[in-house]
Amino acid sequence: GQVTQLATMSDAGRFDLLKEISGTRVYDEKTRDSTKLMDETSQKQQTIDESLEQIETRMIELQEEQEELKSYHQVAGCLRSVDFAL
Repeated sequence: GQVTQLATMSDAGRFDLLKEISGTRVYDEKTRDSTKLMDETSQKQQTIDESLEQIETRMIELQEEQEELKSYHQVAGCLRSVDFAL
């Protein structure tokens, strides 16, 4: 039964059987899975980097607005003092 099946098997079939017996098929599957996981992780890292860049840009804009607001409050305070003095 099995000897006949092995004898009549195609070269590709015998090669696959040898790979399965030697454990290289499992290794190839794990390598493929690991590569897929690394690709997914790389894509997530790229998304995170893009988000961080947007956040940093927004923080710079907010810091500039904060400085403008401080200047405005300072000028407004001076104007109130001048108005009060007059």
